[in-house]
Amino acid sequence: MYAPTHTANQAYRNSAAEHTVETADGYTLIASLMTRFVARLSMAKHCIRNNDVAGKGEHLSQAVAILDVLQVAVDDTHDSRLAENLVALYSYATRRLLEANLKSDAAIIDEVEGLVREVKSAWDAIGDEVPAQAASDG
Repeated sequence: MYAPTHTANQAYRNSAAEHTVETADGYTLIASLMTRFVARLSMAKHCIRNNDVAGKGEHLSQAVAILDVLQVAVDDTHDSRLAENLVALYSYATRRLLEANLKSDAAIIDEVEGLVREVKSAWDAIGDEVPAQAASDG
């Protein structure tokens, strides 16, 4: 018969995410990862407020996995100092999230969220330049 609604919805989301990954440019992928990262932090804080230890661990684990991808994606060919700073920030954020998980400390999550939101704001600000640059490169 049919899969339960939750399973069907998850399969649709996975399919949509795969399509986005296959068709998106690097800028869009990084922007999407940062958005997902912030969402995971929000969900982790919600779990802390509701004493959902398993949920907190799952969301923080996924946030750390996103940080790992962001760290690997840093391009040091244009500005090595900026790249070093981003890698150091992502590394620091990872350590802090591990501590937040151990202590169930939403304040640490808020700290990390603030740091990454600054990077996300800068990334979003250059978004208008990406299509124009791609058109001039072509």
